[in-house]
Amino acid sequence: VALGWLSGLLAEVSVLRQVQHIYDTSPQVRIRGSGFDAGEKKIKLVLGVRGLSPLLTGKDYQVNLDQNGDGLILTLLPDKKWVDSTGFVAQVKLILSSVTFVGSENNLLPEPVTIASVFSTPTVKENLEFVIHSSDELRIDGIGFIGANKVDIYFDPQQVKEVTYEDVSSYPLTKNQITLRLRHGYKWKESQGPLKVIGVDTGAGPVKVNGDHGVVVAQIVTDINVALSTANTQLANNNKPHSAPAPDASVPAGVRGAGSDFLNDVAEKKKTVNQAQEQLRAVMESYELKLLDKELALKAREEQLQAKEQQLQGKEAAFRVQKLQLQERIQTLELQLNQQPQIPAREQEQQLQERLRALAKQLQD
Repeated sequence: VALGWLSGLLAEVSVLRQVQHIYDTSPQVRIRGSGFDAGEKKIKLVLGVRGLSPLLTGKDYQVNLDQNGDGLILTLLPDKKWVDSTGFVAQVKLILSSVTFVGSENNLLPEPVTIASVFSTPTVKENLEFVIHSSDELRIDGIGFIGANKVDIYFDPQQVKEVTYEDVSSYPLTKNQITLRLRHGYKWKESQGPLKVIGVDTGAGPVKVNGDHGVVVAQIVTDINVALSTANTQLANNNKPHSAPAPDASVPAGVRGAGSDFLNDVAEKKKTVNQAQEQLRAVMESYELKLLDKELALKAREEQLQAKEQQLQGKEAAFRVQKLQLQERIQTLELQLNQQPQIPAREQEQQLQERLRALAKQLQD
């Protein structure tokens, strides 16, 4: 017994310092490490957030040994959270401060270890307002956005961030809203109808919004005149009891209080957007023409350089031919000199000088 007590006293738990990003309702948290040799039912943990009461094993979460011997797996129990995020505006640290085995109060953890950053589980709020399919901006309200350094939205029908649209929100967020801007030449939806968000990620991975159903964040219309007509019909029918839009109405049902003032404002915004798009298109066309002119000028310059290079190559080839010809003539003259009878040295020197001068003149030419 004494030896067992002593071995327990000398034992130590090692935990890998790897901070996970989780939501407060994420189903599991892993603690990677070694030394958890007492069995999952004999392990006691002190786990929680500084300033709050620690989580309780068996009440808030369940402890299981990793089947590969890689540490522990903590499973959140139903209707529980890793952190009560009330009062927090950003992620908080989940800290493991103690590991003990049943029968001993000796903390086997050398020092506290942060095992996770906990984010508030995000969701998206429903919005049934009319939005023109080419409107440049779309605002999405949600819960759990404050403090986030990024928010990724998953649309139905699919939209690709940095291709179809861009996020122009100021991060980290100080309110539960993001602003998305549609890129030139794209639409929020090709046909009218609801634009849904089916998933959202604020830093700890994507989570579903409203199960598999998603949430409507805009009612997309392709024709402002149709929207105005439908809204006026709805306003006229508001005084009639039990009135409801037809199931196959041209504008999706469920839009409440969408008056003509709002839609007139939308029409004015669309007009402004169209004017801005026309100005942008004109600027782009002018830029493309200037770019084309530069490309043509560069091409002409390149052709001139190629022509000059060909001329230089021709001159170089002609020079090489002339050089060979002169070398052959020199060899011929030397051979003739060797075959001629001996003449006085002075006369021979004068003849050589004259021939050299003639050759030098030819080379200069």
